[in-house]
Amino acid sequence: MVSATQRKNLEKIKWARISIWSNTALTVLKLVVGLAMFSVSVLSEAIHSGMDLLAAVIANVAVMISARPPDKEHAYGHGKYENLSAVAEAILIFIAAAIIIIESIRKILDPAEIGYLNAGIAVMGISALVNIAVSRKLWKVARATESAALEADALHLSTDVWTSVGVMLGLVLIRFTGLQILDPLIAIVVALAIIHAGWELVRRSARDLADTSLPEPELEKIRLVVARHRDRYVEFHGLRARRAGAQRHIDLHLVLARDTHVEDAHDLCDLVEKEIEKDIDGSEVMVHIEPCARRCELCATRPGCKAAMEDSLSGGLAEGDWKVISRALERHRGSFAGYGNLRMRREGKLRRLKLELEVARHASIDRLHELTGRLTSELQEGLDGTVVNLQLKPCKVPCSDCERQESCDARGPD
Repeated sequence: MVSATQRKNLEKIKWARISIWSNTALTVLKLVVGLAMFSVSVLSEAIHSGMDLLAAVIANVAVMISARPPDKEHAYGHGKYENLSAVAEAILIFIAAAIIIIESIRKILDPAEIGYLNAGIAVMGISALVNIAVSRKLWKVARATESAALEADALHLSTDVWTSVGVMLGLVLIRFTGLQILDPLIAIVVALAIIHAGWELVRRSARDLADTSLPEPELEKIRLVVARHRDRYVEFHGLRARRAGAQRHIDLHLVLARDTHVEDAHDLCDLVEKEIEKDIDGSEVMVHIEPCARRCELCATRPGCKAAMEDSLSGGLAEGDWKVISRALERHRGSFAGYGNLRMRREGKLRRLKLELEVARHASIDRLHELTGRLTSELQEGLDGTVVNLQLKPCKVPCSDCERQESCDARGPD
């Protein structure tokens, strides 16, 4: 039975080869007509297509290599070969642009009569139509398989469409105006368009080669998966995620209560890893386990662990102050899902307390206003000389209880 990954790899290889054949035909056609016309703009398109052909060959090789499973020398797989091939294709783009500009300058300094204009116009039109069809399919497959090599190939052909149309319109103008100087000028415009496409390709590929983090929407997906199990850990940190071709490598740290059994810790890691890999296609996840650095009476309970809270304080918090805060929160714990980011700092004779409360996403404004008013009053009364600032944020754990507001999966039983 063929897996989803294998199907994607077969689809990538198929369209990489189709791109090779289409580029071969167009390169030969443009070269023959360009030489017959003695048109530098048509020859520049032949060079452009020749580079597209070489790029398609590189993409085909890169796709086949990246499809190989991890081995002893490439424990993280071969995904970055696609990114390397994209950079190689960009270098070819810059070389092609340089050749076109040099030949165009020569044509400006030593102009020559252009012939067979109708043939040139027809070839450019055919080239544009073929590349529209192939590039659209390549874009579709590249996005579905997250192939950097096919994306680079599609970008080549998309640029070729616009440059072919530009050359075709230029040849039409030459036919009706007789201005031969338009031929090398159009070729220079083609070269500049090619350079722009190459720069965009280098910029995107360099991000993955430099292990730039995944986009924020994908990181948020990871956080939401971890948040579904927030009743089973103290905190999580150290989230790192990067791309290599179509693959994603993700690792994070979960801090668990010190008395958590190994079997329970393993089950939690396994569950988190599988859920992330399900939500983010092509990902490989590693969860590291750490014991909580402190031991307290809340060690094995839900978020709001005393040790985690005290470790996050700026300048520390007196035990008496913590008792006032924890008792006030306990009195109202049926009205919010969780709390965190507790900060206490001194400004002269005053102290400022900041605390985040996670509340149900569908809670009404008047209910939240009443909650913050009561909690602020109780805290200021118990913490003499303290200004209290409560910040509300919606709970990110999706559950059916949120709408009913009878209980909350994130908060746990009252």
